[in-house]
Amino acid sequence: MITTADNPNKQTSDIEDLITKKVDAIVMLPIESAALTPVAEKIIKANIPLVVVDREILSDNFTALVKGDNKGIGINAGKYIAKVLNGKGKVVEITGVPCSVTTLRSEGFREALKDYPDIEIIASQSGDFQKEKSLYVMQNILQANPHIDAVYTHDDEMALGVLQAIKEAKRNDIKVVTGAGGHKDVYKLIKDGDPLMQATFIYSPLMVKDGVRWAIDIVKGNKPTDKIKVLEATQVTKENVDQYYDPNANY
Repeated sequence: MITTADNPNKQTSDIEDLITKKVDAIVMLPIESAALTPVAEKIIKANIPLVVVDREILSDNFTALVKGDNKGIGINAGKYIAKVLNGKGKVVEITGVPCSVTTLRSEGFREALKDYPDIEIIASQSGDFQKEKSLYVMQNILQANPHIDAVYTHDDEMALGVLQAIKEAKRNDIKVVTGAGGHKDVYKLIKDGDPLMQATFIYSPLMVKDGVRWAIDIVKGNKPTDKIKVLEATQVTKENVDQYYDPNANY
């Protein structure tokens, strides 16, 4: 049984319905970390195994967690941008929705930039992990800031919106945009040598498969040795993009 929701209230309601139906296990990708924490407790109290995927909840009320190295994404992006800018410049950050993914990607980015005092984050706004929202947000940022050197986005979908805004505005001051997630359209831009889209960081969109497999194992009585599985935040640039780009991929 699969349920989908576009807001935390709907997702909570869907999960409460699954609890009532006494399903054997639940795999949950929280829309927002704090908002879905209470219902996670309800799942555990109902003695239903819970596998959390991608975005963490604000407690340890889960059976297993599969996530990407979100802080590593931020750290690696910060180091990459600092290298491109030779340690000096003005940077914009486009963040995701309020959740652990967003928090950790911001923390990692700022941690990396501590070593580069001449790099300034001049704007940090949410694109909600959406292309269209990020396009709109970036349009406003471009109007408010006559000079920007780089843009760090928390997700490839948002990077695509940012790139569209920059190109429509015909801005030539921006040297680099980075993303995260492994979107095939971003891989294609990197492969083709797009002057702005130079790097992204792998964040497997297929990690939910791992979550479902883990849930099946748990139902069969095979409890995980490690409660948390972290997937590596590999850097993808023109040098290695051919290893990852698949034009026939769904994402």
